[in-house]
Amino acid sequence: MFTLLAIAAGFSSCDDDYWNTETREDVEWTTQKVTVKERDWAYQTNHSGSGGYYFADIKVHELDGDVFRRGLVCCYMYDGDDLQIPLPCTRTISDGTHEWQRTIDFEFYRKGITIYVTDFIPQSEANANFEPDEPEEMRFRIALLN
Repeated sequence: MFTLLAIAAGFSSCDDDYWNTETREDVEWTTQKVTVKERDWAYQTNHSGSGGYYFADIKVHELDGDVFRRGLVCCYMYDGDDLQIPLPCTRTISDGTHEWQRTIDFEFYRKGITIYVTDFIPQSEANANFEPDEPEEMRFRIALLN
């Protein structure tokens, strides 16, 4: 019984410094639309030499130290003109013969963002020596909250 009370007390106590409840009147949104052309994707092999991923580095000058430390960075992928998909996302893709999963995610740093495209090929497809095509042209919207 004492163990259960100790665990419950641990979950119910929280550090006031954990949550940033700062209210600011000068909050500002900045958005940037970006197109990554097919030729702009670079390929990086995994450390083991098997498999890898595509990536594209995008300069975002508005992603300064303030946004990096206290702001919010979101990235959306356009699917047509009327649909935006928040990243990260994983989709199943089929070319009629083969089926695989593609994950698109991102990370950010001061003054930039890197978008990654990683394909997961099921073992049954890997045995067929199947390699998916490199990523096509993709459009993104980057949103910064400062």
